[in-house]
Amino acid sequence: SASKVEDEAEAWNHAVMLGDTLKKDEMLEHSAETLMHRLFWEQTLRVFEPLHPEFHCSCTREKVGDMLKMLGAAEIESAIAEAGRIDINCDFCGQHYGFDPV
Repeated sequence: SASKVEDEAEAWNHAVMLGDTLKKDEMLEHSAETLMHRLFWEQTLRVFEPLHPEFHCSCTREKVGDMLKMLGAAEIESAIAEAGRIDINCDFCGQHYGFDPV
């Protein structure tokens, strides 16, 4: 509902306003729990266990090959004619994929 969205926006703006009062030294010297208590002492806080995301690229030789197929045979043949092969590096993980005429 519109009032829920407005309430959430107001809560966010309030949190940002309080966060802006922190000084660099405070953030470096105190734990997150201490800072949250200082800023939000009037509210009931719930603290969740931290997540530790890990990067995993989903690229595969097959997916890169499928991308090349989308370029069309003429484009692929032209690229192979210039260099004898097509070399592609994944922009996310740096994995190298080489394709020759075969």
